[in-house]
Amino acid sequence: MPIACDSASLLKASSCIDSCIPQGMKDAVLIYILAINAGVSTDPKSLMDGARQIDCCVPKGMRDAIIAQLLCSLAVKAGA
Repeated sequence: MPIACDSASLLKASSCIDSCIPQGMKDAVLIYILAINAGVSTDPKSLMDGARQIDCCVPKGMRDAIIAQLLCSLAVKAGA
């Protein structure tokens, strides 16, 4: 099934998840799902070691947009 990555489609598709996962757990759930799909360790130390360069080099204001773009790229690739 093709995945639409426009903002309206993403908002509509994510509304249930947004209301069902507590706010404080959303980043942890996202990291876990991405790690599983990337085939990397879910060990917190390994994940933090791998994220250090991103943390110091990617501006905080751009991170959500980059995450959304990468997730859409993964979804499109998986649907291909």
